[in-house]
Amino acid sequence: MCRICIQDYIYNENTLECLGCQELSTISDIPKFDKLICAHCHNLTSILNITELEELNCDNCTQLITILNIVGLQKLNCSHCILLTEIPDIAGLHELRCAGCPRITMIPNITRLQILECRDCPLLTSIPNISGLYELYCSNCPLLTMIPNIEGLRELNCSKCPLLTTIPNIEGLQILNCSRCPLLTSISNIEGLQYLNCYNCPQLTMIPKIAGLQDLNCMDCPLLTTIPNIEGLQVLTCSDCPLLTAIPNIKGLQELYCRNCPLITMIPNMNGLKYLDCQRCPLLLTIPNALHITSYDCKWLKGTYSADSHTYNNLIKQVVKLQKFIRNNLRSQWAQTTLTLKFSATVFLRQIYNNYN
Repeated sequence: MCRICIQDYIYNENTLECLGCQELSTISDIPKFDKLICAHCHNLTSILNITELEELNCDNCTQLITILNIVGLQKLNCSHCILLTEIPDIAGLHELRCAGCPRITMIPNITRLQILECRDCPLLTSIPNISGLYELYCSNCPLLTMIPNIEGLRELNCSKCPLLTTIPNIEGLQILNCSRCPLLTSISNIEGLQYLNCYNCPQLTMIPKIAGLQDLNCMDCPLLTTIPNIEGLQVLTCSDCPLLTAIPNIKGLQELYCRNCPLITMIPNMNGLKYLDCQRCPLLLTIPNALHITSYDCKWLKGTYSADSHTYNNLIKQVVKLQKFIRNNLRSQWAQTTLTLKFSATVFLRQIYNNYN
């Protein structure tokens, strides 16, 4: 990269930005900059011999093959570099993002790494046990079979990993997303976990009673039969669980979403419950008081009043009136096209309206 070109792309004294430059084929031996942004340079093939650079963003450089001899780098984003086969082992790197790199097969064990994003890497088979890693995003890695027990990890997203069967007991983990893992059979009782998303895990049969958990999403788990009584849980989403028979009386629960659970017959009266969505629970006989209740398609439910349903009725009526107004008063081609696009949505709203009346 020549100095004349460099002068054209200096963003400020610390940043060199050549975003989307299609004339670049190689970047090497440039003067000292803290940050280099060369994303979307589709003819760039190599980045070489740069010293004292702190941050490099070469996202979506589709011809990039080589990143070599970058000294002092702290942040590297080489996501969506589809020809890149190797991640450089850069001592001192704190943040690595290599999402959507289809030829990457391994991640080096970089001892000071704190954030690792390696999602959508179809050939990646393992994650190194990097002590000190805080955040790990490895979703949609179809060959990944296990997650190491990484000491100090705070956030883990390993959703859509079809060969993953267990989640280890990672001490200190606070956020876990393991949704859409079809072979996942168990989740450890992770002390300190605050958010758990295990949505659509068809082999999962139980949820551990995790002290301190605040938000649990176990929606669409067809083998799940019970929910543990986790004191302090604030949000519970357990919709579309066909074998679930009861909701525990959870002290402090504020939001409950249990729609389409055909075996539930009652919901306990939980003090503090603010929002309840129990639609399409055909055996439900009673529901507790809540500020906002949505409960249509509960054929045996009697004697309840839903402020939300009343408001929703009025909203639907207004939509139907609007549709009639458009049909009767606007005859231009544009109006007719708009009316056609809205018609299917209006049919759905009308069906809901008929259910209420």
